[in-house]
Amino acid sequence: MLITSSNWVDDAVITAHTTEQDTTYTKAENVQAMQLSKSYVAIDNISAYMEFDFGSQKIVDTVAVLGHNLDQSVGTVRVRLGNDATFATTEYDSTAVAAWPTVEEFGYLAWGEFHWGGILSGTAALDYTISFFKVLSQAVQVRYMRLDFASASTGPLIEIGRVFAGPSYRPTNSMAFGWEITWVDDSIVTKSMNGNTFIDERPRYRRLSFTLPALGSGEIFHNIFNHLDRRRGIAKDIIVIPQPSDETTFITQNIYGRMLDLNPIENRAPLYYERQIEIEEII
Repeated sequence: MLITSSNWVDDAVITAHTTEQDTTYTKAENVQAMQLSKSYVAIDNISAYMEFDFGSQKIVDTVAVLGHNLDQSVGTVRVRLGNDATFATTEYDSTAVAAWPTVEEFGYLAWGEFHWGGILSGTAALDYTISFFKVLSQAVQVRYMRLDFASASTGPLIEIGRVFAGPSYRPTNSMAFGWEITWVDDSIVTKSMNGNTFIDERPRYRRLSFTLPALGSGEIFHNIFNHLDRRRGIAKDIIVIPQPSDETTFITQNIYGRMLDLNPIENRAPLYYERQIEIEEII
């Protein structure tokens, strides 16, 4: 598994981008905001791009485009990372890859949920925040990033909720057996005196709970205690990818959210520690 908490995009300068639909409410800088509802909307529905300057060379091995509306069948994202502001040369180029994650092979999902190409149907996808994740096979040290988006000519204006780019923490021991993921439904259900049921339906979101076991003192105090807890806390956003080598799990298991609580680090054995973490999805 991996945890991405350092996001160089937040302090980056957006040096170039496709013109916004509205420079006040749907500006490009909205991708630096934690709330996905505060999105960047380009004036174009076929293609758009964004360029970022991190200010100095930064280590990047994970890039995410969260809450996008790119077309299910033809939408693509291209990620370029490098130290040349013109991107004539790059340290990494993903080329244009599918914007929607693959879920399962044909015949695995229930009839009506599968869509040709291995992605969810539009109806099934309504339960998820559609996001793009790219986990690099090797980290690069770069100053600039360019994202190119492509969608269908018949679709809406291109919309991007949040952009993440940074290094990931890969625990020496992955999450222990017994980890849990669940849908949380905060809908309010009331019954009248004559037995009628009334429901104030709320959006559903996911919650991921897991334990990181048997970590050495240097690892847990640097990566968890001193970075994840002290610098991110419950107020700032992170990304957890339980199975980074299996992209078919991305849409159901990857969580963009925040920690619900700062649970204590527990010393379970001489020189080894563990920590329970609970992440609540931001939608």
